[in-house]
Amino acid sequence: GQQALAVMIRQFATEKFDRKKSWEAVLREFKIGLANGICISFLVLGAVFMLTSNYTLALVMSGALFIDMVLGAVVGGSIPIILKEFGRDPAQASSIFLTTITDSFGFLSLLGLAGLFLL
Repeated sequence: GQQALAVMIRQFATEKFDRKKSWEAVLREFKIGLANGICISFLVLGAVFMLTSNYTLALVMSGALFIDMVLGAVVGGSIPIILKEFGRDPAQASSIFLTTITDSFGFLSLLGLAGLFLL
């Protein structure tokens, strides 16, 4: 998420604001987040399974991490655009919103998946 945020803010600093181009960059960040999420979640799946021998727990943890990584990429790319649309400086407040959203949804996805599959 922080990487997507930095990319978007840098784009605003070096180029004229173009709404269409900015949302295309969010789509690109989504694809990167998807690829990162898949890679990291498979590593976590293997590591948790090796440590606990509990396949359900490994799936829950890797699934929650995947959701959080994709969400972080999309939100990190979107927040600067939304703040720019409201006439605010994206460099000043973006990280606060990103951290709040990714932490909240990260806990929600982990606890939600754990509640569905482990209880």
